Amino acid sequence: MKKHLISFALGITAALSISAGNTKALDPPIFGDVNGDWQITIADLICMKNYLLGSYEMNVNQLFYNDLNEDGSVDVFDYILLEKLITSENGQVQKTFTRCADSMVDALQYSKHYDEEAVISSVDELKDYFKATSVISTSGECYIFEVASQEVIDDFLERYDDNFFAYNVLLLKYLKGIDQYTYKSVQYQGNDLVIEYYDSSDPDLIPFNPLPPYIAEVAVPRNMFTDGNVIWNEVDRPLNMTVKTDSTNAVTTEAVSWAISPNDPVVIKSADELDEFISDKFRPGVIKSLKSTYDEIYFENNVLVLDIFQHNYDDHFMVSVTAEKNKYGEVELKYDRQFINGFVDEKTVITQVTIPKTQYYRTSFKRIRTWESRTRVSSYREYDLYGAPAAIDEELVKVYYKEGQWVTSAEEMEAYLADCLTEKGLEFFGSAITDIDWSSKSAYVWLDSDIIGSTHKLASAYTVDNEIILDFEHRQPLSCMEGSFLRIVEDDKYNAGKKITERNFDMSDGFPTANGEYLILEFANANQYTPILINQYSFGGVDTADIYKLRTGGGPVQYWGYEHIGTIDLVSGFMPFNKDSSLEYTEIEDGITICTADSFRAELTQNDSDSELTISYTVAETDRIQIFTFNF
Repeated sequence: MKKHLISFALGITAALSISAGNTKALDPPIFGDVNGDWQITIADLICMKNYLLGSYEMNVNQLFYNDLNEDGSVDVFDYILLEKLITSENGQVQKTFTRCADSMVDALQYSKHYDEEAVISSVDELKDYFKATSVISTSGECYIFEVASQEVIDDFLERYDDNFFAYNVLLLKYLKGIDQYTYKSVQYQGNDLVIEYYDSSDPDLIPFNPLPPYIAEVAVPRNMFTDGNVIWNEVDRPLNMTVKTDSTNAVTTEAVSWAISPNDPVVIKSADELDEFISDKFRPGVIKSLKSTYDEIYFENNVLVLDIFQHNYDDHFMVSVTAEKNKYGEVELKYDRQFINGFVDEKTVITQVTIPKTQYYRTSFKRIRTWESRTRVSSYREYDLYGAPAAIDEELVKVYYKEGQWVTSAEEMEAYLADCLTEKGLEFFGSAITDIDWSSKSAYVWLDSDIIGSTHKLASAYTVDNEIILDFEHRQPLSCMEGSFLRIVEDDKYNAGKKITERNFDMSDGFPTANGEYLILEFANANQYTPILINQYSFGGVDTADIYKLRTGGGPVQYWGYEHIGTIDLVSGFMPFNKDSSLEYTEIEDGITICTADSFRAELTQNDSDSELTISYTVAETDRIQIFTFNF
């Protein structure tokens, strides 16, 4: 009677375990698995002992798979065989790699073993496997090439002796010379034994000379080996990725620009690279948190992948992020959305993916917004109608605003412009905006009102169903004069008629946005007016408050700039600067003003050359006082 093991999978422990997604199950699954838990352990020996004593029952299937000596019954002889299987080292699948000697680099190209696999079942077969290869040259000379050094051969014969082959078979394969290999899995798929391995070399290690090959070894217990094929597969290095997301609005225009552009996630391998990437994108508190989390100790063992996603204030969905490897070997950071009732606050999501350095191998990463696909428009142009030189002396515009529409010919464009511009306007702008190849192109045109001097840079374009979404980096200067902009998107003719949605992301970095609670202290005395913004938030487990001096503006813009003064450490979970606090100001003398509230006190001292700000707060339910002083 010949028994066939249909399936098994290899775990990292000595016991065998099942991988349900890749194998076909039986009950019990493997020979000697008395209790049917997909493992051969001491528990199976106890169950068989109890069966022999009459206190454990086996069904017909179990009796068949536990008749280890194939004599038609489960008895004490099967118990002895199972005991040997469990207590001896030969009862386990064993895997390793052996490096050949340096001399094998050139010799193995002539060896019959180089592209072949072997199934070895005896010491004699093992000796034959390592026989030298003879090669006759074109001139009739005979060359002998050893396939392994004598030291390697002796090591194999010592480890794999007659006692080993009494219980096991040995699977061998030569692999090309690299720094290191690692096994991913050894498991049956149907009746075929599939061995998966991968290159686990240090990605930054580039050897100067070719490395000698490896011999891959897998030892399989005989009672687990079938007559199926043995398949060796080199697979991509697995990635054990940990994905973490945090949200904050304490960002700069550079972070927003990165988030809405087609940029792919960035791979960071050191603390210096992290500092370089985040320094111009986040406010000091966020930078402090990221640098304290991903420090030099972290980068000794890990690689960090960072990405930024900008959530617009008028979006009605929440975002979740996952990381998956696609069929091309790229890792996709997938942003999925779930619609909700009501609005979600505008925010910036910072996605952080940790990969063990031993698993990273120059992998490329892609940002995927699952509900959108990137679209490439031919061009985008805009014209400041009131900012044109000719507008100083001539009336060029009839209306401030006109709804957008697709045009597919010069005549349609001329008709649209005639509704927007005067004859002088058509004369001044007409030639510049009608230079379009209408045989293959169409255009979406609209007249928009905005502050004179504003700019709208097209950062990215996406398609959702039959709708094109345009993301603009919008910059608006300090001004109170309203004007009109003629804006044109040129695209392929087949896109004409699709709905166009414009999303403006404010890139005017003139005022620090706040995450959570923020507060503005308005210090005023006879000398000057000095507003101070306290932006407190918790990001990544670090509680901080950033302090800014605001520069006052004019017209519709109250503040046109800011200066970062410093950062305050907050007691974890305690937010002392409540924007709803009742603030009291006292000028104790010329140039010195005190602001007091429920849990903090701020004192500003000003003179002609510099200023000093002292902020203190009392920790809730304690008498502990925190004091911070800043000079600017």
